[in-house]
This record gives sequence, structure tokens and C-alpha cells, in this order.
Amino acid sequence: MASTNIVNLIGTIIDSFRDTYAITSITHVGTTYTINTKDTKRLEVGSYVSISGNNYEVLTLIANTSFTINSTINVIGTSWKALAPYYFYGTPIMISNTLDKYKNYKQKFPVIVLFETMPAIVNDDTSLNIERVVSLEMYFCNEANFKDWSHDEYYTYVIDVLQTYVDDFITKISNHRQIGTLDKHNETPYSKWNLVRLDTGKNVFNSELSAIKLEIDLPILKTLTCESN
Repeated sequence: MASTNIVNLIGTIIDSFRDTYAITSITHVGTTYTINTKDTKRLEVGSYVSISGNNYEVLTLIANTSFTINSTINVIGTSWKALAPYYFYGTPIMISNTLDKYKNYKQKFPVIVLFETMPAIVNDDTSLNIERVVSLEMYFCNEANFKDWSHDEYYTYVIDVLQTYVDDFITKISNHRQIGTLDKHNETPYSKWNLVRLDTGKNVFNSELSAIKLEIDLPILKTLTCESN
């Protein structure tokens, strides 16, 4: 499987666990729309959602009851879907340059980063159903507050939430019909995380971040299997 296909496969996996839920009703006063829903999942004020193909910022939120958005067009729809977690692939500097184009951090975080280098052990044994085993290095990241937060707050506000995304990813990819049996993976949480450019000594990502590093070897199958629910 070519690296482009791996990148697309990971993107499909991530999209499959972006939060979504049914809309029970929609009301509005002027351009402010109230979206009533019985489960707001991981949404928070400032998050972005998609409703009927249009993207909106969450302005206010009452957990598991409703949230409000602003729209100059009539909002109709039967469900909402979160745009987060976002997903970027490439070299660290390429990803950093892409993230810098978004001024509102909620339009780029939380983010899942997949780095370009993906070593693979290619199987030459034709009797086995494994095409290759691809090693991935991924980072699940969100903004933090280095100045004011205590150690526990990094976990409460960021790392514990990121852990739910890591768990979702492992569950989904373990059940994917193109992936063989996974026996282990490595997770490393970082209260303060970044990469440093060797040429300038400056941080690659221009944000204060907490992260969970995920290292995982994916056995790519030659013949597809049935997916688990």
C-alpha cells in the first residue's frame, strides 16, 4: 500500500470518530439559532460543527441540551458533526506552516498530526496475508496554558480529553478490515510538547501544546477481512 493510501486510510479512520448526534429541533431569534440535541459529546464553546454541509462556530453551549450558532441563512438539518479533531500530514515544518494560516485556534485544534516518514517492513512471503507492516508516529495535540496551569490542569483540560481520541483511534483501526491484528502500541503523554528547529532553535509549532505521542505498527492486509462493529 502506497504512503498516500495510508494517509487517506488514517484520515478515514479519524473522520469515523468525529462526534456527531441527532438534532431534536432548531429554533432561532434573528440570526442566532439554537440547536437542540440530547448529547453534545465533546463540544465546547468555540468548537466548529457541520450541519447540512455548512460549518458554524458554537457560541454558547448547555451540555447535553443545546448550543447556539450564528447564521444569515436558514439552518435546517437532522444531525450535527464536529469538525475536530483536525488532521494534518507532512513534515513538521509543512504542518506548522499550514496551522499558522488559521488565526482562530479552534479551527485547527485539537489536531492529530501524522508525520511524513513512515518506515515499512515489506512482506516477501507469499503465503502470508500481510502486505507490509507500516510504523506510524502520530501526535494528538491541543493548546495548553504554560504560564498558569498546574500539572493536574494539563491533564484535566487537555490530556485526558486527548486520551479519548487516542482510544477512539485504536478501537476504530483495530476493527478496520484492511488492518491485521494489533498486539500493542506505545502512548506517551506530554504536559508541554513541541519540536525545535535545528536551524533556528525555535519551536516548530507556534503554540503552547500538550500532546499524546502514539507509536503503532499497522499490519496492512493483502485480502480484506470483515469489519467488526
